[in-house]
Amino acid sequence: MKRQNSEPSVFQIGFNTKTARTLASLFERNGYRARHWLNGFLAEDIVYSKATNTKPLEGWPRAHFFSGLDSVHRLHLPQVEGFKEFRFLRESFPDAIFIFDECDADDIIASKFLIRNGEYAVSQAHKLGTDITDLPEIWMSDWEEHRASCTNYFQDYEVPLDL
Repeated sequence: MKRQNSEPSVFQIGFNTKTARTLASLFERNGYRARHWLNGFLAEDIVYSKATNTKPLEGWPRAHFFSGLDSVHRLHLPQVEGFKEFRFLRESFPDAIFIFDECDADDIIASKFLIRNGEYAVSQAHKLGTDITDLPEIWMSDWEEHRASCTNYFQDYEVPLDL
């Protein structure tokens, strides 16, 4: 299905925290169709589209804003991190705007520990073969790596917007 809006798409490419939900709500309240998380289907669509060389997010042709681009609802499977596919999203949506929201480290860690009432953290520690107490350091390292990757990629663009 062809996209049906003339406005550029906007992607939140930071980690999925309360800021992502707030941004989606802000866009909706201002008349833009926003899609947030959708039980991980947005992230899964992005990663699947990249793997099959098809255009992502065609199932949401009227949406302008996308956030919560990760999938953690299937704990027995690897986490799907569509927000890290910003290069593919840029190729697919050349006029898109990308927002990387700077999050407080404690918010990121707390948010991850709260997913599925802590079950996500337990499953991540098991998958990584580490103790649950090591997760904050691992998650922060992952966030810092993603932040640096975004900064390097977008350094010559007028976007992303830092919030």
